[in-house]
Amino acid sequence: TSGDAMTLHQVLAARFSAIQAPDTLHERLSNTCEDLALVAGLDDLRSRWGALSNRSMASLEAGDDAGSERSDADAAEIADRLDIPGAPWRAQFTHARQLTWHGDPRAAQRQGRRAFATGQAAGEEEAGSIFNPQLYLILWNEGRLTEVAGALASMPLQLPLDRAFACHAYAYLP
Repeated sequence: TSGDAMTLHQVLAARFSAIQAPDTLHERLSNTCEDLALVAGLDDLRSRWGALSNRSMASLEAGDDAGSERSDADAAEIADRLDIPGAPWRAQFTHARQLTWHGDPRAAQRQGRRAFATGQAAGEEEAGSIFNPQLYLILWNEGRLTEVAGALASMPLQLPLDRAFACHAYAYLP
C-alpha cells in the first residue's frame, strides 16, 4: 500500500461491500476493526461514520448485538454533526430496528415512519426498501400479518425481497 491511512481506509470501506457474503464475515470483521483503528487517527468524521456503519453491519451478522448497537450509537452521534443527507436517515432506521429488537413495536413503527420520511426528503432511493421490511417485521412480531395480506394481494411482487416476504406471510397466515 501507499502507507497513507486515508487511502487504506477508502480501500477497506469499498471492499466491505464488494466482498459482502456470509463466507467473508470473519474477514470483514477484521477489516472493520483495522479501519476503525485507521480512522481514529484521522480528523475526518465522515470516514469514521462510514467505518462505524460497516462495523455495525458486520457485528450484526456475527450476532454481536451489543457491538452493533455501540457502533450504531457512535455513528448516530457523528451523523448529527455531518452535512450528509443520508446519515440521519441511517441513524433513524437503525434506531427503529433496535426498538423492534427490544420489544417496543409501537415506538419502532413511529421511528420507522420518521426514518422513511427523512430518507425520502434526503432523496434516498432505498428508503422504501428499508421501511417496508421493517414494518413487515414489526407487524409479524405483533401477530398482525392479516393486515399485510390485503397489501400483498395488490402488490406486483417484482422484487425478490417482496416475493420472499409474501411467501413468508402466506406461510404464517391462518
